[in-house]
Amino acid sequence: MVGGPPTQKKPVARFANKRPADTLEVNGEEGRICGRPESEWQRKGATLSDKTARKEFGLTQDDIIWAIRAGKLHYREGSMYGNPWLRLLRREVESLVKGQRGDAYLKDQKVRAELTRINRELKRLKIPYGPETGTS
Repeated sequence: MVGGPPTQKKPVARFANKRPADTLEVNGEEGRICGRPESEWQRKGATLSDKTARKEFGLTQDDIIWAIRAGKLHYREGSMYGNPWLRLLRREVESLVKGQRGDAYLKDQKVRAELTRINRELKRLKIPYGPETGTS
């Protein structure tokens, strides 16, 4: 046979409750994911997880669920090692925060997040120095 055996499609990963991957149960209600242009979901930095949205913008999980139900946030499901999470569009999360808490709060939170990223990068780039490395 030229080219080897025919390839088989890999099975689609499902959550333990066997729902299709394009649905999500939120507080007992199952809903379908709303469609958005694919390029926006694939662009680096255009999406963030629900956990990051809570940490970076001070939202609660209830805020996120309410916004999804109200149609203000679109989401996609993700799963890492069996742990489900929501992927959200950053521009929609920023718009939600701006509407709830104002433009000044949003700018402050964005500056804090950028400072955190910069500090993390500086720590990563620091060269070890001192008695533990054998240098003086």
